[in-house]
Amino acid sequence: MMKTFACPKCFKSYPMEKSMGEEFWIKHPTGEVAGLSRKFLIVCPEHGRFVGSENGNHSTISEKRLKKLFPKKIANRLKELLPPEEGKKFSRSLNGFHNPTSDDEARWKELSLQVSAQKV
Repeated sequence: MMKTFACPKCFKSYPMEKSMGEEFWIKHPTGEVAGLSRKFLIVCPEHGRFVGSENGNHSTISEKRLKKLFPKKIANRLKELLPPEEGKKFSRSLNGFHNPTSDDEARWKELSLQVSAQKV
């Protein structure tokens, strides 16, 4: 079921056209995603474009980016090879509940390259 937003002028509901971005709040120093706001473009045929927003508890944009970097088979193998705490952080990052540091991502990429090389 597609999310709809009401036009601020006529109050009729319209589906979102596309995502415009995410702004998320991160707990420091843990890196946990505390909350976020998603912005969507909505078009009302009578009054034109407007922006709708909704709040959430995980980042879909970073989740999609990480899932492209680490396909399911490689991600599963990485979870096995990482220490338990690191594996938990990796899983939470893949699901958008944790914002990984650039060092974390670099370490995971390096390990994923090693996993990929072993399969060849």
